[in-house]
Amino acid sequence: MAGRKGLRLEMKIEIDEPIKSVLVVEDEAILSLMMEDLLLEMGATQVDCFTAVADAAGAARANHYDCAILDVRLRDGDSGDIASILAERGIPFVFTTGSDTSSLAREHQDRPFLAKPFSDDQFKTLLLDTHMLAGQR
Repeated sequence: MAGRKGLRLEMKIEIDEPIKSVLVVEDEAILSLMMEDLLLEMGATQVDCFTAVADAAGAARANHYDCAILDVRLRDGDSGDIASILAERGIPFVFTTGSDTSSLAREHQDRPFLAKPFSDDQFKTLLLDTHMLAGQR
């Protein structure tokens, strides 16, 4: 196996309807920037990032998004209200958390979530799965 030491494999997934617009609600700036970069790599053309519950809730009401990523706990509250707005509008979303989802309302307990820290591939795979499954409903 000499000569293969630096071999890197990349995951390539093609879907019929790519994710173009994404709402990101995350209060850790570095993590928000990392997610934005990953989303742009995936072909997103609009990534709206928010750190505050009220601002994110306003965007969730006013804009169309293909999907959203919500940090469970933010500096000014939790993302439960934002999740409810997205659910009412039929916009699929994923929770991210450094702890657990027990603080979420019962109607959101079964939503997909990604435990922090996560890898780029875990992020991409869960987001694509969530987006594709929502399109099949």
